[in-house]
Amino acid sequence: MHLLVYANKPQEHYTLSSILYLLFSITYVNVVDINDNVPHFPENLQYLNIAESTVPGGKFGFIGASDLDVGKNDVSSYKLSQNDYFSLEVHKGRDSVSAELVLQKALDRETQPTVNLTVTAVDSGNPPKSGTLQIIINVLDNNDNAPVFSSALYKTQIHENLPMGKTIIFLNATDADDGLNAETEYSFRSKGQDHVLNVFQIDSKTGAISIKEAVINDPLKLYRLEINIKDINDNAPVFSEKLQSLDVPENTLPGVKFGLIEASDLDVGKNGVNTYKLSNNDYFTLDIHKGEDNGGNPPKSGTSLIIISVMDTNDNHPVFSKSLYKIKIPENLSSGSTVITLNATDTDEGSNSEIEYSLRKKGQDHILDLFEINSKTGVISVKGKSVITLTLTAIDGGTPAKSGSMTIIVNVLDVNDNPPVFSQRLYKARVYENVKIGTPIITLNATDLDEGQNGKVIYSFSEVGQGKQTNSFVIDEKTGTVTNKRNIDYEESNAFELRVQASDGASSPLTSHAKLLIEVLDVNDNAPEISLTSLLNTVKEDASVETAIALVSIFDKDGGKNGMVTCKISNNVPFKLESNYKNSYSLVVDGPLDRETAPQYNISITATDEGSPPLSSTSVITVHVSDVNDNKPQFSESVINIYVKENSPVGAVIKKVTAADADIDQNSQVSYSFLQSSSDSVPFSTLLNINSETGDIISLHSFNYEELKTFQFKVQATDSGVPPSHAKLLVWVHCDSHPSGLKIGGICTTFVRIFYRNFKFECMPCCAERNYAFIVSQLVWAALLLRLRGSKLGNSCWKYCQGFTFKHTGFGDPYVQDCWRI
Repeated sequence: MHLLVYANKPQEHYTLSSILYLLFSITYVNVVDINDNVPHFPENLQYLNIAESTVPGGKFGFIGASDLDVGKNDVSSYKLSQNDYFSLEVHKGRDSVSAELVLQKALDRETQPTVNLTVTAVDSGNPPKSGTLQIIINVLDNNDNAPVFSSALYKTQIHENLPMGKTIIFLNATDADDGLNAETEYSFRSKGQDHVLNVFQIDSKTGAISIKEAVINDPLKLYRLEINIKDINDNAPVFSEKLQSLDVPENTLPGVKFGLIEASDLDVGKNGVNTYKLSNNDYFTLDIHKGEDNGGNPPKSGTSLIIISVMDTNDNHPVFSKSLYKIKIPENLSSGSTVITLNATDTDEGSNSEIEYSLRKKGQDHILDLFEINSKTGVISVKGKSVITLTLTAIDGGTPAKSGSMTIIVNVLDVNDNPPVFSQRLYKARVYENVKIGTPIITLNATDLDEGQNGKVIYSFSEVGQGKQTNSFVIDEKTGTVTNKRNIDYEESNAFELRVQASDGASSPLTSHAKLLIEVLDVNDNAPEISLTSLLNTVKEDASVETAIALVSIFDKDGGKNGMVTCKISNNVPFKLESNYKNSYSLVVDGPLDRETAPQYNISITATDEGSPPLSSTSVITVHVSDVNDNKPQFSESVINIYVKENSPVGAVIKKVTAADADIDQNSQVSYSFLQSSSDSVPFSTLLNINSETGDIISLHSFNYEELKTFQFKVQATDSGVPPSHAKLLVWVHCDSHPSGLKIGGICTTFVRIFYRNFKFECMPCCAERNYAFIVSQLVWAALLLRLRGSKLGNSCWKYCQGFTFKHTGFGDPYVQDCWRI
């Protein structure tokens, strides 16, 4: 630092040189800095926007800190708060320090939309000082999530005859992405759904499914809709396991193949898994099996770590630490004393490296009588005998010496120092269910090296951790044979895991354990069970084909083929079973129904399993057919004639008409009425009335032959169905002025029918005081009268009948059919 020092000493007289000296005297002073300032960031808070698709390794700068101090008291380093995603890379120059954030782990906006970091700037002062900067990282969304429906299966019921545009259900799919990436568009899968697309439509924005056609005439028909959401390649392939271990024997020949865990991709089509790649190595290559060549754009990838463990094969011999062992032992070494412990090693692994020691028998009988070796530890010890025979010799001191001898037998008593040993640590057995109680299942075997009671083996089930497993079995304590003590049911339990133990007969017994697994084999002892759920109490006789009537569920307690079931209708009815999914069916209409022919059906449904022999069960569901108004009322005749006497009293029932309807209930209730017509020449409603319920036709007026001889009207029969059906009847009313008729030969001839060749003639009502000619063809009647002339009946008919009607009939000569009085 350069300082100018000014002298202000008062003087009365100054020379030029003194003035210059005083005014411009300069001295140099070094000011030493102390650490009295903290590092300072221009801002306390900084925001960074980073896309979640950023690859780890990306670097991001932030505003740096400054320090008013200098030298080592200036900013010397930066530190970053603990977090899961970023590290700090510090760059130190000659006169400055800077830093960058480095992304270490892929970001996921859906898991953590923001990351809060604290950067600390530190100087090297004594003591050091620091300043902090808060960094908030906003993770920008990438379209890496597929839309997900709130339910994998939506179900709804709709009524028939719904109007076009009626909404029946709202679908809901959500996307974990944000903004435009989260906007979802709904559509139907077009392939194979033409029948659905004709009936329903879906709103691409709201997911609302509505009626496309004005009317649906298929009540309770089941529709299955498949909804598509268009896929983009926004998901990387994922392995179900990040780490896979393979065990490969070391003697495996080149060319042998090993299967790997497959990767899956939430995307579909070409965006699914396309190929695999293997990292560089000296031992393995990748054999890829490809179908159609696919590939997303841009492609995404996933990785899995494979650790290959080279499995050992028994290709190495055990090796002793020495080829020759030399030892010395005292002659009085007691039985069981250790002589030497041998040690051998095997460079193989696992069971291949387990070593079992033994003494070679050939040519070493004398050695085997003295020593024994522990097969596991390699310890050689002095052998103890159960019976030792000794010879004791007494020798005198004479010359020559004489001797005498005796035999000593030493019995070595057994000590319970060996537990029973099972021949296997794990026993497995199979037994069919429903075998007879007491059936032998398996015989266990354990041995004990001890003798007497110490070597006697007693078998039993272990009580520890068994629960109710042993309730089904019993073990013979002497033979080790396991039998069942109650019925074994596969459907109740298909396997048993038992712990068995073998104890010796000592007062303080030694025990060993083994495990017994019993697998129960299924037999076909359960018939299928049928469950029926009615959807309709009755079905209308005009129900369309495929109308659902009931749901049928089948269940078989057996397993395997014994539990595989087929279902069918065993009688001939207009219904069928449609499979929904495994062992679930819909009973639907398969043909026309007619209540008038068959008002109800007893449908026999039979379920049969695939066991040997197969078992089956049958269930009967009764379907009642309800009536629809498909039959009109029927009159027995289409035309009737009513003959009313002149001056008959008012209110008399002149005729009762009746119509029958094959329907039932209100569809068969018939009402009667007159059918008015503009062409009616006579206002008959003023002359007659009809009872709408009984069909009685009642006169409202006394008839006068001179005023009204004949007239016609129509009666209509209407049922009460919706819509109603009708039938019509033509009625002719004739006025009769002769109350008693005309007697001819004792026969009333008021009405006569005469047939001639292909013509039929009906004589209208006769009137004795009137003599009208017949209004018929003169040619025909000329022939008729020739045949009838001279007969009493013919003359009367000519005189009294006022007219004939002309109708076609068969061929033949004219004859009088009948003659009667009305």
